[in-house]
Amino acid sequence: ESDPLDACEPVIAKNPYDPPGQPGTPTVKDWDKDRVELAWESPKKDGGSPITGYLIEKKRKGSVQWTKAALLDDNVNSGKATGLENGETYQFRVTAINEAGLGTPSDETKPILIKPRRMAPKIDRRNLIS
Repeated sequence: ESDPLDACEPVIAKNPYDPPGQPGTPTVKDWDKDRVELAWESPKKDGGSPITGYLIEKKRKGSVQWTKAALLDDNVNSGKATGLENGETYQFRVTAINEAGLGTPSDETKPILIKPRRMAPKIDRRNLIS
């Protein structure tokens, strides 16, 4: 058995790591009627612990509430948000994750209208002259 430790000053138990910094603003790389693919720059600061993943969040135009669109379990700089509604306008942001938790969210994207990327051509035959 040892004697109790007497400290002259208070001791604060603290996680040795800080949350990661802010990633770059996401850019749209591809989209379709129900999904969008985003890419972003890694945060300049990892908080002393490697980045372990990213949270992609979405919000509808006019809303103030962010909701989870995807959780990526890797230190990657791109990802997909799926389950989006065709014809709706969304904004997206990304947050890096490390051992200390969630960092500061990125700036949000410009509003993005979700619509089909590739549509079959349509011909209006009413105006054709034979």
